This record gives sequence, structure tokens and C-alpha cells, in this order.
Amino acid sequence: VQTDMGNVGAKAFGLEEAPLTLEGSSKNTVYIIDNATKKDHSEKFFNETIDQIHPW
Repeated sequence: VQTDMGNVGAKAFGLEEAPLTLEGSSKNTVYIIDNATKKDHSEKFFNETIDQIHPW
């Protein structure tokens, strides 16, 4: 996420800045909270762009 700390980490990997904006990350988090169901979202981790689900 494009924060001071996130951009430092991105630079360590050769990127100019982190790929995800703070606004985009916040919108994705709110989307998950607003649409979460026990069946589909319990015991799972989501990456910052919510395109991958990681089992607990």
C-alpha cells in the first residue's frame, strides 16, 4: 500500500512505489466488510486486492 512504510518496502524490491493506493486498499477492505458472509468469508485471509483468498 502506498504509505511511507509500504513505499520503502516496495523500493527494496526494485519498485518505485507500492502498487496499491491507500484509497484502493481502503475501498477493498470496506467492500469485504460490507459483503462478508459467514459461509464465504469465515476462516479466510484476503490479499490487498481481494482477488485471492487464502485459507486459514
